[in-house]
Formats: sequence, structure tokens, C-alpha cells
Amino acid sequence: MARADPLLIELASGGFEGVMATITHLQVNSAIEHRMQGLLWAWVETGNFAIESEASELLATSVLSARVRSRRLSEAAADLSSELSHRDLDVAVFKGIATERRWYKRQGERPAVDLDLWLAPHQLDHAGEVVERIQPNHPLADQISSLVSNRRIRSVDLVWNGIPVDLHFDPFKFGVWYEGLEEVWADTEDLGDGYRTMGSAAELLVALLHLNKDRFSRLLGFVDVVRASARPEVAEKTWRLATEIGVSVPVACSAQAVGETLGMDIPIPAPRPGWRTRAWSRLWPEKSRLLGSGGYQQMRHRQDLIPLLCDGRSSEAIAHLRHVWFPPRALLDYFNPHVKGLPYPLALWKARTN
Repeated sequence: MARADPLLIELASGGFEGVMATITHLQVNSAIEHRMQGLLWAWVETGNFAIESEASELLATSVLSARVRSRRLSEAAADLSSELSHRDLDVAVFKGIATERRWYKRQGERPAVDLDLWLAPHQLDHAGEVVERIQPNHPLADQISSLVSNRRIRSVDLVWNGIPVDLHFDPFKFGVWYEGLEEVWADTEDLGDGYRTMGSAAELLVALLHLNKDRFSRLLGFVDVVRASARPEVAEKTWRLATEIGVSVPVACSAQAVGETLGMDIPIPAPRPGWRTRAWSRLWPEKSRLLGSGGYQQMRHRQDLIPLLCDGRSSEAIAHLRHVWFPPRALLDYFNPHVKGLPYPLALWKARTN
């Protein structure tokens, strides 16, 4: 496990003014693992830091790669959005390049791996058509519409012209389907890049929830929250949305974890006392945070318990766990090709044990 280097914590909190340091190869490796290389490069460019030659070469190569990747994803977002709009299909970009576009200064400053698209909630009945347009040969293409209409799938991984695309039907994707997505969609906006993006308040909410799903493993997720919450009106609107959805406990606890880690005040109310807050603290303890790739691989199923920590969502939480434990046959086969053709009980057993 590679815990984030203390120098990167300073960078994430914006506390680098006046700090002098020689950046080492190990620190650059830590930055890459925590996806902070773009921000570290911007720091180096100020001229206030010496950097080892080997470290400089590694950092420059990584940043250049991130910039190229970001540019490709941005072009794909514009092209794919245009192609779908000609079919009267609407999508919004969020996370990844949308977060970079809104809260970071340059392409590559916030590395992204794939393109996250959210299908307009009033067009969920066209989910199958969108999948067909993006990746016609996808194994679930014929079954997506049924899975979405029955709320059995929240996203699907696709490939479009060599670009990995994560198509979301429920952008918050924490186990409970929020029925007010139309209002969230109404807050999407065009920032002038050829594609629509999720509104800033919903984007901050996604960032806070995603920290839980990523096990607070990478420092860049903390920076997303810091930058997104810098405008008090965005944080206030995010909190209202979190309360409406019922995720006030995981959102408040996540914001507090970011603030405590970076020594900053995040303008989200403190978590209220109670068993849900205590349970959250046990599931995501301080010692498990910022462990990089190793932390990301640990206890991946903790995220399935998020609905149990939500207000007034007990029945939906149980339904979600039932879905996790006993997935639809189509999804069981898709994620576990080696069980195809077996009776469901045996297929489920083999999927769990192999």
C-alpha cells in the first residue's frame, strides 16, 4: 500500500505557499498513484521547487500522457454527444473531464480514465437504443432496456471508437434510485465545449459519494471536493440535494473526512450523532484512507452498505442487497462468463466461489 506522500497533502490543501522542497522520484510515483501528477507539475512550474532529473522526466511523461488522454476524451464527448443528439438522444458528461473542465485550470491537470455519460432521465426507455449506437455488439445490448426499466442496472461499460464509456442511468449509483432525477437534469448546463455537463451541485454530491465507493483511496478525490465546495452556494445546494435524496450521513461524514485529512473547513454540516454515523466511521476508518491502489482493492463491498446508512431508505436498502446477492441472470452471466448455461443456483455458487 502506498499512502500519499505528505508533500502531496500540502499540495491538495493549497498550503504550498512559501514551502521549499526537492521533489524526489518516490514523491512523483506517489503523485501518479494518487492521480496528482497534473497538480504537482503545475506546482513545479512555479519555479519554487527543485526536482530530481529522473523524477522530472517521469513526471513530464505522465503529465503529457494525461493531457493527451484528456483531449481525446473531450473530443469524444463532443462527437458522441453530437451523434446522439442527431437521434434526439440526450446525454450529459460528468466526473472525469467534466470535473476537470469546471474546477481545474488545464487539460491533464485532473487525469481521467474513461468518459462518464448520464442518459437523460426522461429517455431511460431509450437505453437500449443508446447502447446500440455506442457499441452495437455489446453482450447486454438486447437486454439493457428491460434491466433499466426494472431498475436492475445503473450503468454499463461500453467502448466507442476505442474510448471506454461508462453510460449511467442513475448518476449517483449508491444503491437507491433517486426518483427526482428530472430536477437534477434540469440543472445541467452547456459550458461551451460541445457537450452538456452535470450541474455543479450534483457534481459535488457525486464527488462526495464516490469517495466512499473508492474507499477514500486516492488523494485526487479529496481535491475534487475541496475545489467543488469552494463556492458556498454550491455546497449549500449540494447539502439540500443530499438531504432530499437521504444521503446526508455519508455526505456529511465524507466532507468531514476530507476536512480532517487536509486540515481545512469544508462547508457541509457536520454529521449528526447516531448509529448511522458510528457505523460509517467503522466502515471507513481513518487508517484505511489514502492508501492508493492497495486501498482501492480492499473491501470493495463496503459500498453496498451505503443505502443502510441513508434516511428512510430501509426497504430500498434491503432490495439493493437482494439485488447484489441475487443478481438477474443476464448480469450474472455477463460478469461471470464461466457460469453460462448452468442452473441459476449452481451458477450463483460458482460465481461466488471462483
